[in-house]
Amino acid sequence: MSACLELSASAIEQVVPASEPEQSQPLAVSPDQSEKPATAQASPNEQKVALLVIAHTPSASALKSVAEHVFGSNISLTAIDVLPGANASDSTEALLGQLRALNQGKGVLIMTDLPGASPANVCTSAASRARQEGIACEVVSGVNAAMLLRALTYQDDDLEKLATAVISGASKAVTRIE
Repeated sequence: MSACLELSASAIEQVVPASEPEQSQPLAVSPDQSEKPATAQASPNEQKVALLVIAHTPSASALKSVAEHVFGSNISLTAIDVLPGANASDSTEALLGQLRALNQGKGVLIMTDLPGASPANVCTSAASRARQEGIACEVVSGVNAAMLLRALTYQDDDLEKLATAVISGASKAVTRIE
């Protein structure tokens, strides 16, 4: 059973569901469900870019469910759903803590839904601060299932190449179907 971390307006609290499978909580972080904890340092051959999707509730957890449907439940992905009215400065601090914990040495790719919206603003603020601490971060907007699946497929690439690949994958998926 995995824990679910809730980003509240004032702190991060750990919420452990009873005997049910992991349930998404408002403003919740669904930790990486791989065998090693998100804070563990992988060997250089095992390092992957950490993946984070943060979006308006319930988009992030829904996209994570899509990814689990395709790849299985043992994916290396963190999802954060942002509630309306979430405090931006508290959320930025909590997200910065997540970025520190998720980074395995290859950086963090943050995928968000709408540029200029609250989740994206929190992402850019936290990523800027993480970069000042030496953590490589890229923030891309317009997250969709194609972007997320591409990110999981090419997670072993370097961060910049991965960011370019996910934007391409997301863009190609937006098309008229006849």
